Amino acid sequence: MKKLIAIILILCSCLSLFACGDEKYPPAPSTDEEAEVMMTFSYEDEKYEIKYELYRALFLNLSGEYDGGNRDFWKSDAASVAKADINERIISLAADIFATLHIAKAIGFNPYSKDVNEQISEYVENSVDGSDDGEFEGFGGDYDAYLASLKAKNMNYSVQTLLLRYSIAYDAVIEYYTGTVDSENPTTDMESGSLEFTKGDVRAFYDGELSARVSLIVINSTYIPKETAAARRDAIASAPTRDEALAKAIQLTSGTPSDILDGVVIGKHSLDAAYYSKVTSTALELEVDEVSELIEVISADTSEYWILYKLDKTEEYFNENYDAIEDVYISERIGEIIENAKSEIIKSKSAKAAFEELDLSGISM
Repeated sequence: MKKLIAIILILCSCLSLFACGDEKYPPAPSTDEEAEVMMTFSYEDEKYEIKYELYRALFLNLSGEYDGGNRDFWKSDAASVAKADINERIISLAADIFATLHIAKAIGFNPYSKDVNEQISEYVENSVDGSDDGEFEGFGGDYDAYLASLKAKNMNYSVQTLLLRYSIAYDAVIEYYTGTVDSENPTTDMESGSLEFTKGDVRAFYDGELSARVSLIVINSTYIPKETAAARRDAIASAPTRDEALAKAIQLTSGTPSDILDGVVIGKHSLDAAYYSKVTSTALELEVDEVSELIEVISADTSEYWILYKLDKTEEYFNENYDAIEDVYISERIGEIIENAKSEIIKSKSAKAAFEELDLSGISM
């Protein structure tokens, strides 16, 4: 499941904290409008803010579920319920970000350190120029094209770079709790994680209602239109048997064959809620052999549609995939820690006048 914990669509705004004079591509500053504070939070002597650029990014990536692309919807009488719902989701997503940053600091990792700043600068440079190992295709050194690509994802530079800061902090939290022990490639500096548990704990998690086993089917939405992806989903769902459905999934999508045929386990808290909340809720709600609708998953690096096919949790799968299930269990425990901090952060929210006066119909990049 670690491969599912990738760079996440998480957004926050504090660009000035890491700007450096010797960066190849200097930060593109936020406008006064983008930097305006919408809402504040406090937790254990730490302060957090949702700025307009963060709100805008989250709103634009969720709003289509409500308005279908018609911004005039937000002026209608029906919009009041939708506005309350989307704002609740935005606050929840932002609180996931803040909770992870908070926990990273609590375990002794500084998300705003010089080392983290250098990692972010290196990522931006590779994103613009491309990398020798082929991991980053790049924009041929065209910084404006890079910034335009961020805008197409409803982000500005500040949101993008702090997405990376969050991602680095999230990895640090994972490593702290899981450890760095690798029996196949041992090193002298390996350390065990801080979580304690038994195989019985893992088994109880696997058998319980807070986990699900699903085939993970992926379609690259950068190159495949939504209509085509939906047609492929329907072809999978209409297959008469499970074997035929999964064979069709391998044929029609770019998903990893083992993830499709064998499936993966997802827990209620095992994936980062700020990015995978829809994936998680869908996995837990599906019935065995039911196929999900398309789930849009967007990150800093990729844009995908995910389809979940619910599988049953068998004894054979548990025995043959115990190590992977244990990883998911650990991620579940970490997710619970983040969730607890998130709940406390949300309790402290305080909206600014700018938030109360937002005209949702006018929000755009």
